[in-house]
Amino acid sequence: MNWKRTLAFGDIHGCLDELKNLLDKLNYDPSTDRIILVGDLVDRGPYSAATVRYARNMKFEVVMGNHDEKYVRYAKHERKRTLNSNFENPMKTFTSNALKMEVFNSLTEEDIEFLSLLPGFIRIDTNFVAVHAGFLPNIPIARQKTEVMTHVRHLDNTTNKMCRLNEDFSTPTNSYFWAERWKGPESVVYGHNVHSLTDIMIHEFIPGVRCYGIDQGAVYGGHLTALVYDNDTKKVTFVQQAARRQYWKKNSTISNE
Repeated sequence: MNWKRTLAFGDIHGCLDELKNLLDKLNYDPSTDRIILVGDLVDRGPYSAATVRYARNMKFEVVMGNHDEKYVRYAKHERKRTLNSNFENPMKTFTSNALKMEVFNSLTEEDIEFLSLLPGFIRIDTNFVAVHAGFLPNIPIARQKTEVMTHVRHLDNTTNKMCRLNEDFSTPTNSYFWAERWKGPESVVYGHNVHSLTDIMIHEFIPGVRCYGIDQGAVYGGHLTALVYDNDTKKVTFVQQAARRQYWKKNSTISNE
């Protein structure tokens, strides 16, 4: 289909009201606008299951986020447990988290199936892609692993392998943020990492190859951001919707799993 605009939205995290408000602000037209959500539909915000169903019913395109992947993985273990009484679900921290179990129990089998089929990345244009977290350097996008695309933040300066955040959520020593040295050839729009509650983060290590960080922490009381890509002119602009309130304390449970 010949879309006029591609609208890529940062992490929703159950902030369905803000998503609908932003669609209204953008004058969304399903006949001319392509919608891509960059993952993490669920957790922390008020309407996780409703957000998944809204994306399903609206036939939005969605990339796999690390929070989405956890529910798919947990569901797979639960299916094994129903078939084998001796099998124990290894995701103990998930099981012991009342909020996660509440979200899990609110998701239908159709919701889980929808999440399980989400791709690691979506191509917006020939040299422009959407991903949840990011990529490793010097590896073609088609060969990037799902774990990387859903989780990566910082890379070791020497090995270029993924690093975990420190226990206090600070940046690991001797590391760099993946987008700081991304050579492309594709430009990238991504979520996952909240650089700011207001400002879009743009890295351009190679001229003309840009990485746009559009998770402005709506669930933390920041903003939901939409990157607007004009398919004819290739121009990129941004539109934001302020969160109605703070739903979750920033850095309270950031996970590198």
